[in-house]
Amino acid sequence: MTHPVAAVYVDGSSNKPQKGQIRAVWRERVAVILVDADELRAMTTVAARAFLIAGILWFVDLADTTSADDGTTVLVSADGYRYKPLAEAVADFVLKAGDTMTGALVMAGLAPEFKWFESDAGADEKRWKMQASGETFVGRASNDAENAGTNWLEVTRTGTVIDLIKLLAKLELTGVIELGHASDTTLSRHAAGVMAVEGVPIYPGIPTNAQSANYTFTLSDAYKKILHPSSDTTARTYTCPANASVAYPLDTVITVVNQNGAGVITIGINADTMRLAGTGATGNRTLAANGIATLMKLSATEWIISGVGLT
Repeated sequence: MTHPVAAVYVDGSSNKPQKGQIRAVWRERVAVILVDADELRAMTTVAARAFLIAGILWFVDLADTTSADDGTTVLVSADGYRYKPLAEAVADFVLKAGDTMTGALVMAGLAPEFKWFESDAGADEKRWKMQASGETFVGRASNDAENAGTNWLEVTRTGTVIDLIKLLAKLELTGVIELGHASDTTLSRHAAGVMAVEGVPIYPGIPTNAQSANYTFTLSDAYKKILHPSSDTTARTYTCPANASVAYPLDTVITVVNQNGAGVITIGINADTMRLAGTGATGNRTLAANGIATLMKLSATEWIISGVGLT
């Protein structure tokens, strides 16, 4: 076959619309060789990234190494390159290293997709995609054949309202989660298996903080029991700090346990008020061995204490 034109180079001319399409897809000079399908199939050295066949532009898809030649959506050259017509090429467009773009990238269709191909990854670990379909936006990890995979993200909507966001894999956060528009509630990790709300840990049980010396409570003692063990027979003083130094949230609870045989515990408070349940009396309290006392914060500067063996 003789070719009326050996090659046409994209030169940015505005009077040929197809050149604008080519330029939008390939951001470089691309040779368009006028050949028929059989000539393309017979090629052993790719001379250009795109070919014009019967008025249709065919582009090489460098990411596709498996599709069969069906004569309609895929043509395979003798050296194994897959070519696709313009509509297909735009749908599965591959950016090269160093390519840049400006403005909005718009993908349209019944189920538009954006794909990543990680060429140096292991078997069935190369392909990622994001897809929108049926009012659902999906993030998916696919196998190499793209016929199986796992969704890791699903977002559903009704109109402009987001109905549900589902993360379908383990989520690891190293920072703080803020809830509410004013960031009025924060969630964070306190320790293994323990979360904190506004910096105060929330425990699944009642953890123990054993103290065999005079001790002042800390913020991390909230919802714990402070244990005076049997092994320490010396009298000790445990002190609740003033709100000005440790601002426990309202309704914080701290429990003090004086084990059998341990020395007497004096429970006091700095600056603020601690009232004995039942009488309202203020001042230090004494907890005998085998006694248990619970302190609860009622206001910024007032606590109430009650218990057994407490005077």
